[in-house]
Amino acid sequence: QLYFSNNSEYLLSLNDSLLIENTSHSFLDSLGIEQTRIMDEPFLNFISKEGKTEAEKFLKSGKIGEKHDFIWTINQNLNKPLRFKISMRSNDGVILKIEDPGALNNKWGKKLANEQILQLFLNLIPFPLFVKNRLSEYVLLNQAQADLFGLNMTEMIGKSDIALIKDKEQIEIVKKSDEQVFSSQKKTIIKNQQFTTPNGKMYILETTKVPFINDVTGETNILGVSIDQTEKAQNYK
Repeated sequence: QLYFSNNSEYLLSLNDSLLIENTSHSFLDSLGIEQTRIMDEPFLNFISKEGKTEAEKFLKSGKIGEKHDFIWTINQNLNKPLRFKISMRSNDGVILKIEDPGALNNKWGKKLANEQILQLFLNLIPFPLFVKNRLSEYVLLNQAQADLFGLNMTEMIGKSDIALIKDKEQIEIVKKSDEQVFSSQKKTIIKNQQFTTPNGKMYILETTKVPFINDVTGETNILGVSIDQTEKAQNYK
């Protein structure tokens, strides 16, 4: 079950309809949702596809007391983003709180502008750079990292190396280094890391991984930077 509130309490679950207590019509109207309709459908039918995926993932992997901020849109009003503050209440439920939609509009515009500036800056960096979450999934990367895999940046977001690398030995090295960073909370350097792209091209990389706390999710993430050592290794031979 999920508890959902904005100065009012909502009780909902992934598969059941939304039960409303002390809910103002004006709040539902601001979301573009009819009260009579929301009583008949699961809540996750009302948020965007990306939001639904994130919510389901959080319920599966979240720990009691864990907190996250998400920004989702409502299907009926895709130009109105909402900030969902979520904390895991128990193994079967979370507490959700919504920020005032009207107060978020300016924040959303600033957030998008900041993200665009950050992505532009990252893409100017000539070597592969990435950020992974606790599940070793890519949550941020630059164009050089995407080019290394021969993929678009959007294709890599939300995926782990298991879905991107075919060589089992190479995957194992990546997994172990990620786990070492998370467990030790210290920087890890992989020297002479062999990496084969999906099209069969082989690189030798030196990858540095550093743990840091993500201010948005409160989780430890990995910042990784790879330097291409292929030519240097070939000249050495």
